[in-house]
Amino acid sequence: MEIAVSIIVPVYNMERHLQECLDSIRSQTLHNIEIICIDDCSNDNSQAILKKNKELDSRFLLLSTSVNSGAGIARNLGLDAASGEYIVFIDPDDYYSNNQALNLLYSTAKKYNSSAVAGNFSRLNPSGDIIEVKNFNKEVKITINEYSTTYYYWRFIFSRDIIESNFIRFPNLRRYQDPVFLVEFFSYIDFIYTIDMSVYTYRTSKKQQLFSDEIKKTIMSGIELNLKKLLNTNKTNLYRFETNNLKNLSFDHSKNDEHKKQLISTLDYGMLKYKILDTLTEEEKKLFSRMKTIVKKHNDNDWLIYGFGNLGISLYENCKNYANIKNIIDTNLAGLKVDNLEIENIENINFSTNKKINILLTVANTEARNGIIGTLLSAGVQKKHIFT
Repeated sequence: MEIAVSIIVPVYNMERHLQECLDSIRSQTLHNIEIICIDDCSNDNSQAILKKNKELDSRFLLLSTSVNSGAGIARNLGLDAASGEYIVFIDPDDYYSNNQALNLLYSTAKKYNSSAVAGNFSRLNPSGDIIEVKNFNKEVKITINEYSTTYYYWRFIFSRDIIESNFIRFPNLRRYQDPVFLVEFFSYIDFIYTIDMSVYTYRTSKKQQLFSDEIKKTIMSGIELNLKKLLNTNKTNLYRFETNNLKNLSFDHSKNDEHKKQLISTLDYGMLKYKILDTLTEEEKKLFSRMKTIVKKHNDNDWLIYGFGNLGISLYENCKNYANIKNIIDTNLAGLKVDNLEIENIENINFSTNKKINILLTVANTEARNGIIGTLLSAGVQKKHIFT
């Protein structure tokens, strides 16, 4: 019998909740599954619980790490061993909300030949209250750009073919490895399907803890991987979500906080790019076309872009690979990093030592543009070097 779904369960010292998790898997109405459990050097009774379940159910495959390596590395061992058409992941202290969960995820994936399907999930609070998080209210196709979080990867069923053909694996991070996996998977697909069912119950008590700076550094590393992956895609909601995650991290150690500030400064530009996609007015499009032609004609010259709104960003992105752009001026964005450049105020530019630099004046307002031209001429810039 061919395996429909491989269920991957990393296990480390989880004797308290493990049996509840395994019972929820074994009770699924989808029977042609394999249950891959990876013991990550537990020193409690977890391994004995796993062995007992394997004796009762031949669908279990037990693996183990040689040293404690973290959930991501353990899951990778499971991926290496998996043979199912689809993959799901479950943490050993969580459980499936009902015995139809895998059947509905799998049947929906087959129905639409979808690379991924997501369901709703429930939160189990420390008080014992179960609260359903209902993000989806119908069976529907949505684009990745409509999906706005990098969390909750366990609500999905994933195509193993996509995972293996692109060798998608979890990074070697102790924290935040699952959002990195999800973003990597999303980079190879354009849409998912959703179902209106709570498929997964998530135990929130395990997250109620304060993180040390070391753990926050690991989280920041995961966020940085995701932002760099998302930077040149059209998945703007995910980029925005991860940017906010980064900004919300607070560090006790100034060195870590400084790295965070530098990273934000660099990656905030990605959000600027997203804001101007397909937003140029007809007049701006005409200016863009004319200025692009001018830059190409004189691409051996040095250039300064004055004004970094829609038009300025569009010109920079289009011309940066063949034109020598030396400076960017925009008072409102001064200090923001754009690739290897830092946006500056006009007061910081010494035009007497840059007399031959050509200036692309991308300010749309006529009165403001004329005022800037007057300022540039007063600073010694020749009119022939100003392009509007």
